[in-house]
Amino acid sequence: MVHYKYISYDQIKCTDDSKGVGGFLFGETPRYIFHYANVPYDEILINLENFTVYDSAWNHEFPILISDGQVLTNSMEISRHLAKQFESESGFLSKSGVSWIDFMVANHMWAVRKVASETMKKKYPTLLSHAERVFALPGIKDFVEKDKKRYNMNEVILEAFDLQEKCEMNGCVVDNQVHEIVLAA
Repeated sequence: MVHYKYISYDQIKCTDDSKGVGGFLFGETPRYIFHYANVPYDEILINLENFTVYDSAWNHEFPILISDGQVLTNSMEISRHLAKQFESESGFLSKSGVSWIDFMVANHMWAVRKVASETMKKKYPTLLSHAERVFALPGIKDFVEKDKKRYNMNEVILEAFDLQEKCEMNGCVVDNQVHEIVLAA
């Protein structure tokens, strides 16, 4: 049996001395895949205060998946890899079934919806409905319900707005994906 170790961000935070900032939201897609497939994994959550140690050690690519001696970085690459490992025959966006793209789209829609729910309902009802179906899937629903504090997206997104402002004032770099989500909201 393959043993998976997943190393990801614990939170979104910006400190005055930050040189770089990562996004908690973008490490979620692999977690959804693990929980949907009901595959156990060891998770190591890195607080951003310790981020520079891991960031430089892994060539600035984060999160990290280690399985049977193979090391993968970047949540999209990890998601594609896990999707191939746990292929499903029942479907959403892909004809062959729930795909890693379903999890990624739902994750982004859910995050943005928490900030601009009325706009999302009017402009993107199909995508919002898709996200709700994904978050109702067995394994995913339980995973999200288990730790409501972690999934209080209002707080996470508001922190991301605050992060952008602090980083611009202090000259630190905002992770591109976090920056895009903040601007899209």
